[in-house]
Amino acid sequence: MVIGNPYKFSIFVKKIQEWSCNTYQNGVFLLCIDGNLFPKEIFTSTLTLDVLELKQNLSNVEVDKKLFEMKKEEAFVEMYRLRFPSWEEYEDGVKEDYRYYMSPPGLADYHCISFTVSDGKKVRIMAAKLNYNKEESTCELTNINISETFIECEELEKLLLKLEDSVCIAPKNEELSKIFDWSNPKSETTYGNTFIDHGEHFEISKLMIKAKNSGHQLGQWTNDQLAADFIAEIAQKRDVGTHNVTLPNDLPRRLFLATGIQDQADMARVIVNPDGSVQTAYPFNSHHPH
Repeated sequence: MVIGNPYKFSIFVKKIQEWSCNTYQNGVFLLCIDGNLFPKEIFTSTLTLDVLELKQNLSNVEVDKKLFEMKKEEAFVEMYRLRFPSWEEYEDGVKEDYRYYMSPPGLADYHCISFTVSDGKKVRIMAAKLNYNKEESTCELTNINISETFIECEELEKLLLKLEDSVCIAPKNEELSKIFDWSNPKSETTYGNTFIDHGEHFEISKLMIKAKNSGHQLGQWTNDQLAADFIAEIAQKRDVGTHNVTLPNDLPRRLFLATGIQDQADMARVIVNPDGSVQTAYPFNSHHPH
């Protein structure tokens, strides 16, 4: 299903039955901006999460006439730095600013970063595939090939209605939720891959190697039970989707950047499935791409 005009702004959504199950609707998910696809590679998207997060981001486009009229490269870099403040800024108390950020998790995993801003009548949409510098554990912001387009606010509203119909986001199943064992970190029905991929069983050396091989930061819970208690509270209070939350200082965790350097994790990403269970949850450093 193609929603919108590929020569301006469109969303490619296609559920693949063979990739899906009762819990997940998986398939193909791409953005097309000014005729350019993001990402250029086909990947397995968890549609119920990517579609929902994109819809949420596009439903509240920030009005900022200064950014809207700014030169393309300057506007992109400005919005990137608002979304990913430097470590020095973080130490000075600067927080992540998500107001202009559009990329759902599936695209961000491929370093396809996109932003929106409005002047009240039109929406400016821009995106770029950024190069990830492993040595610096950050994306490069020079010589960026930015695609951008402008659409009417009314046109975006019509697109969002079609997007909502493209994937069936089922309500939480109350009967199924009764079998969730929130007190047990080993319950894959409840916590998905959280503690398989990010649990305390990983040795430090293996975690470091895994981070270097993956090309991006990798976080670990170092006390599964305390992490489960924290994640359970988030998952049960929030609806389906991807939630980035601030970590309490006393929750044990560690993190390695793609360089193999150990760093601090200040946030956690908790992905809640349509049935209320957790797909995955992990700590991350908000000042580096993840």
